[in-house]
Amino acid sequence: MTRPTYLPLFCLCLSPLLVARNLPIAFEPNRGQAPSDVRYLARAAGYAVSLSPGSIKVQSSAGAFRMRFPGANRRARLEALEPLAGTANYFLGGDSSQWRTGIPTFGQVRYRNLYPHIDLILHSSAEGRVEYDFRIAPGGDPRAVRLAFDGARPVRIDAEGNLVLAGKGGEWIEHRPRLFQDGAPVAGGYRLLANGEAAFRVGRYDRARTLIVDPAISYATFLGPNAFESVAVDSQGNAYVAGFSVPLMCPNPTGCGNAILNKINPAGTALIYSAVLGTSGLSYAQGVAVDAAGNAYVTGATNSASFPVTSGALLTSLPSDGDGFLTKLDPTGSTLLYSTFLGGAFPNLAANTLSTVLAPTGDLYVAGTTLSSTFPVLNAFQSNSGGGVCGYGPQSPVSEPTPLPCPDAFVMHWRASDMTLLFSTYLGGSGGDGASAVAADSAGNVYVTGSTSSADFPVMNAFQSTLAPGTCQSGGFGPSGPCPDAFVTKIAPDGTLVYSTYLGGNGVDAPTGIATDSAGEAYVAGETVSTNFPTVNAFQTVPGFSFIAKFNAAGNALVFSTYFNGGDGPGPLATDSAGDAFLFATGSQFLGNVDVAFVPSQVNPCAGGPFNNVPLLMEFRPDGSLAYAGLFGGTSNLDQVSGIQVDTAGNIYVVGGTTSGDFPVTAGAYQAAYGQAPFGNGFLAKIGAAAPPTGISLASACIVNSGSFQNLEILPDPSGARSGFVSPGEIVTIFGSGLGPAEAAYATIDSQGGIATSLAGVTLTFDGSPAPLLYVQSNQVNAVVPFEIAGKTSTVVELQYDGAASNPAIMLVSDAVPGIYTAPVDGQIQIAAFNQDGTLNSPANPAVQGSVVSMWATGLGLPESSYADGQIVTGPGSLGNPPEIGFASEGLVLQTEYMGPAPGFVAGAMQINIVIPVGAPPGLSQVQFNTSGFSPYSVIYVK
Repeated sequence: MTRPTYLPLFCLCLSPLLVARNLPIAFEPNRGQAPSDVRYLARAAGYAVSLSPGSIKVQSSAGAFRMRFPGANRRARLEALEPLAGTANYFLGGDSSQWRTGIPTFGQVRYRNLYPHIDLILHSSAEGRVEYDFRIAPGGDPRAVRLAFDGARPVRIDAEGNLVLAGKGGEWIEHRPRLFQDGAPVAGGYRLLANGEAAFRVGRYDRARTLIVDPAISYATFLGPNAFESVAVDSQGNAYVAGFSVPLMCPNPTGCGNAILNKINPAGTALIYSAVLGTSGLSYAQGVAVDAAGNAYVTGATNSASFPVTSGALLTSLPSDGDGFLTKLDPTGSTLLYSTFLGGAFPNLAANTLSTVLAPTGDLYVAGTTLSSTFPVLNAFQSNSGGGVCGYGPQSPVSEPTPLPCPDAFVMHWRASDMTLLFSTYLGGSGGDGASAVAADSAGNVYVTGSTSSADFPVMNAFQSTLAPGTCQSGGFGPSGPCPDAFVTKIAPDGTLVYSTYLGGNGVDAPTGIATDSAGEAYVAGETVSTNFPTVNAFQTVPGFSFIAKFNAAGNALVFSTYFNGGDGPGPLATDSAGDAFLFATGSQFLGNVDVAFVPSQVNPCAGGPFNNVPLLMEFRPDGSLAYAGLFGGTSNLDQVSGIQVDTAGNIYVVGGTTSGDFPVTAGAYQAAYGQAPFGNGFLAKIGAAAPPTGISLASACIVNSGSFQNLEILPDPSGARSGFVSPGEIVTIFGSGLGPAEAAYATIDSQGGIATSLAGVTLTFDGSPAPLLYVQSNQVNAVVPFEIAGKTSTVVELQYDGAASNPAIMLVSDAVPGIYTAPVDGQIQIAAFNQDGTLNSPANPAVQGSVVSMWATGLGLPESSYADGQIVTGPGSLGNPPEIGFASEGLVLQTEYMGPAPGFVAGAMQINIVIPVGAPPGLSQVQFNTSGFSPYSVIYVK
């Protein structure tokens, strides 16, 4: 039997400080955007509700059903209640007569007198679901209400009182109804009738007063919510977020979905408008800009030949199987001022990638990537594609393989006021070239960055005039060949080249963002695997995963350039009026050998801790020094930032995606609850200056294993792990604020020869038992969980510093919460492991098959011998119930020569000696306990 699941809602966020809320459901009158029998409709993540006379239709990716009301008044009038501020706008297809704009939205819809003296009212619940209430006035009979279903049938009432419906798409759930009068509950629920209908059973109630019967429509979808890619802010503080609207179903093999633009008010409390762009096929927005009048400019990609375009546009028909688009909307979002395709002819071209920026001068720039040799050019400094072959298409039995042309970057300049194209040019050589980001300065110059593997890429007044040597076996564009470098190009408003330069080393260098300051100096950030990336005035010279660099105004010298470790690399980049650069690194927050405070704030006291896949907001000063590194988001470790903007007041606006149910939100935000979507929720956030939190901030989510930086109980089967646990003897790290002195203090030895439980005025207790302290500082404490909590199901954690006490944090207790210690090795984060010859394991120094590798861990469970809290281990020992350890990707269980207390370390630290299996695949291997992963960096290297 298919498991019944429940329908979630999509997330969007904004606030004066930081906001992340779920969109409330709005009801739209049908103005032609739905079938003619529909009077009102509401949309949420992955499902839609259509209201027609006498019935309600619910549709999702799993299927659809219609709920009817047998015996009801067929002339019951549908009335919209509670007008909302926002409007809905649909620009679907190329026929402007079919566009629907300025559609009002409402918080409720009422079926008046559906049954005698009984109204049906639909509204949004606090959790973001569609609810419907039967309001039974005096004289109404609740027994008259009946529910019949087309496309599904009631099969049972489950143990919780929910009505279970069976249909082709599986099972749907209608939650147990709530019945009440004047806020007081009334007994009742569903009942099944012999004819396959459902009705309500109602207990005793006062028939002289109104009775309310309140069920909720709620069921599952396997499609994620809308995804937002970019953000812009106007002079009033309104935020514009552009992205992709996920469809309910997709019968089109080439993809489905529409581009979407939402305008949110400055307080983050209301939707001003929502505009949907597209039609059949796939369309999605990638960039957005806004001018002083509030006109919005959206760029993206589409494979729909009927995408809405305006007369007189540059391209009114789709040039190939997939191309870009540029659309201008008026301040109300209800009028399409200009819309055009962007691209050239090339069969099976998926879509151009586009980025857009609006200069203060009114110059609009669009940059991207194209495979077409017929891309429209005008007043170009490079009129033709750079050429070259970057691969081959599939070979048929009767033909030679089709050569695939190398991509080129392109740059377009529009006069925004009347959408006149001023210049359009290719930018590239005979290898693979692509633009990833664009910026503009106050004089109207445009700055473009991207990647190139072309040895003949256009250069002028360059800092680096040649492609750095390096061969990539599978990286870059196409087959094996030169590793791509970053490029940075500045073009004047008249289309002439000011400077153009390579920037890179011997590996792949992929920029993700570019910004400028008031002096015309360009900042660029991105990913790098080069070990010789150019560094100048760097705060980290050891190779890392990411880079940020600043060019002088002439483009022929670097003001600074530095590595930093950013896991999956940084996202987009923005600058403020002072020349500080802001970016988000995603993946790992470990910054190498740099003493940087991870600043807890009112945003989130810990956000999962370093090493986890949590966005890290980083601020770099104009000289390249790191001013700030603050964790951002929830604790799911899967939050990502895809767009960033800084307004004139220095507020930072970000958009992205989150799977964190505890994503930080503020009171009064537009959307309140996380929608349980399989691919997470989108969000919009505004981060402004705020005073740091006062007092001691201690939260359960911030207490993590010091090896894995998670707090997962690993289950003994493939069902995975649960969070929020500690185990006896585990070494934990606590992130927070006000936890200790500003200057770090390290462990001391007490009179018994063990680790002391008081350090620099700090004490930490678990159910009153003091914990040995290894490290204390204002934002971080490392300690050993007392062995006394063994056998308990939970424990209360409390911290005191200089006489002040924290709030209590409650942790669950498990026998084992394992974590292996990691370290940066050759610019990569891996297990801190030693090969059998005593040398450090690394990509350049892998372990030999059949040899022994030593590593260290904590949280593996109780040792067989008893130890006092804080005792130093003097000899080998064993574990009472040692966990199984293996190579996850290969499915190999590893032989252990030793797994037990680590001699010379505090009791709770464990040493593991594993034997590398003969026949183990060479390269990187991920080490995991049982079958459940717990750390993305638990890897070693095998020869």
